[in-house]
Amino acid sequence: MRTLLFTSLISISFFNDITVTAQSAWTSKTAFGGEERYRAVSFAIDDYGYVGTGITLSGRSGTKDFWQWNRTTDSWVKKADFPGGERFDALALSINGKAYVGGGGSPAGWEKDLWEYNPVTDAWVKKADLGGGARAAAVAFSIGNKGYIVTGGNGAGLKDFWEYNPASNLWTRKADFPATERSFAAGFSIGNKGYVLGGLIGNGVQDFWEWNQASDKWTKKADFGGGGRAELVAFSIGNKAYAGTGIATLNYLQDFWEWEQATDTWTPVQSCGGVGRGNAISFVIGNKGYMATGGYYEDYGHYEKDVWEFSTDVSTSIKVGKEMDMDINVYPNPTSGIIVLSSDKVSVNKVIRIYDVLGNCVIKNISMQGKTIEIDIKGKAKGIYFLEITSADKRYVKKILYE
Repeated sequence: MRTLLFTSLISISFFNDITVTAQSAWTSKTAFGGEERYRAVSFAIDDYGYVGTGITLSGRSGTKDFWQWNRTTDSWVKKADFPGGERFDALALSINGKAYVGGGGSPAGWEKDLWEYNPVTDAWVKKADLGGGARAAAVAFSIGNKGYIVTGGNGAGLKDFWEYNPASNLWTRKADFPATERSFAAGFSIGNKGYVLGGLIGNGVQDFWEWNQASDKWTKKADFGGGGRAELVAFSIGNKAYAGTGIATLNYLQDFWEWEQATDTWTPVQSCGGVGRGNAISFVIGNKGYMATGGYYEDYGHYEKDVWEFSTDVSTSIKVGKEMDMDINVYPNPTSGIIVLSSDKVSVNKVIRIYDVLGNCVIKNISMQGKTIEIDIKGKAKGIYFLEITSADKRYVKKILYE
């Protein structure tokens, strides 16, 4: 089992030691039970996660298989196939113990069907077609006992917004999404509010929008901290949201960010495990988030089946020592991989080490003898590090963010 930790809280103790407490972590779980894929759908019901449809190397026009993941046993079991046939870029959400899957693309074209899945009977039932007609790569989320779909496309971009009531099996149009039409955005809900993030316009956008169920009004929120992108995933735990991965200007990303609803602020957290990817899936069970599958296009398509669990309640701490002034500038911070240390004075017998958030020394015993030195950390995992400089009588520690 692999666990990746990220540190987001630093405090100074009474002894002037810097104490670092890990606040989030990714842990690898049993790989997805089906074939590697991307552009699939997912949902969670009770203690189980479900993943199905999507594009695989053997099913480039879509697939229809569905799989259930048991969190308790960390194992996968195949369930009843999606009855709408092969599908990719479909939408999925869960309401009151049942799931709803539909839309997307198929060998026949763009689809508008909707199907209800009952996990107790492992059976699918046809429901009313999607409000607004056929669409693929749309955002779907649920609030209370209602489901919502917005954005996506069917040869043209869409911004119409629809509410589904399972009790009446009826669709009702709500206020249109106020920004530019898009597909491959991410969505989630917190309380009685729904959210749409990013999406495919040009090389990807970073705008972030909130919809209020009570007033049927949209409000622009703080732009995504990771920059513009499409094909990203997002999920909420409590009153916070987590978003990451995706594609921006042909770069496949694996960074992740936390959004605080109360302050409307984005903060980087530990990048997800595995590789950068687009069109992954995500779901939430209890207070844990999950990210899986996805792909990138090099070598004519590379698809994934790894599964990662995200936890926000890790309680590991380390101490990295006493911090003192040393008349040395450290920049840029955040860094994209090169750290520069400079001083107006010639440095003599200063030793540099870099530690990760677990206290492991990842770069050892670099000697600084002049006024400037560059340190390359591009081969390390992105996240937070601590740069330590020691001399005969001083010790300096600097927090560095590598992104």
